[in-house]
Amino acid sequence: MNRHQMISGLLCLLAAGVAQCAQAAPADGWDGCYAGVHGGYGSASIGGVDLLVNNAIGSATADGGVIGGQAGCDRQSANWVMGGQLSASKGFLSGSHQYHLGSGPFNRVTYNVDYLASLAGRIGYVFQPQTLAYLKVGGAMTRTNHNDSDPAPLFGVPYTGNKTATRNGWLVGVGLERKIGSDLSGFVEFNYMDFGRQNVTIAYSDGVIATYSFRQKLSYLGLGVNYRY
Repeated sequence: MNRHQMISGLLCLLAAGVAQCAQAAPADGWDGCYAGVHGGYGSASIGGVDLLVNNAIGSATADGGVIGGQAGCDRQSANWVMGGQLSASKGFLSGSHQYHLGSGPFNRVTYNVDYLASLAGRIGYVFQPQTLAYLKVGGAMTRTNHNDSDPAPLFGVPYTGNKTATRNGWLVGVGLERKIGSDLSGFVEFNYMDFGRQNVTIAYSDGVIATYSFRQKLSYLGLGVNYRY
């Protein structure tokens, strides 16, 4: 069983547990505000091009855990629920690849995604009094560190260079939320974020300065709990 199958299985079990706990919950509406926490798995696809020589240096998948919090407000009209949500997360995503046509076989580029945030609108449909299916659309932000180093280049001296860049993009997501009593709800959610291309200039320890165009996309699958008031 691979990692994605394990995660999917755990999410199914957790979602089933939430539904079972919520069977006795009162059928209150979804009007009001909320705040809560979330956690899950993130996977970012990142690739770059050296703009000086137009060389595609390679690409990697940076993946790992994500934890954070969210807050928002909802307004219900008949079976439709509309609202907005602000979310901020700490990321532990990391990945690397060999620098294509770089300075040697040990020349690697490493990416670390350490922060995510989004501001999105939500529209959902209550297909049971305690269960809401929803769509999210909005803006997203991420912060990524780019590190290029070679401890044993074929020519010249060992070097390292890194640059942290903040990117803005867009987000689309889907989720399922279920009430647990009158004040709590649990949810499972998938988000896709696209940050396009952005130029990043890296200053190296050997005095070289190079500019790259990096393309980044990110997917997130997770679950969380909200306190509603």
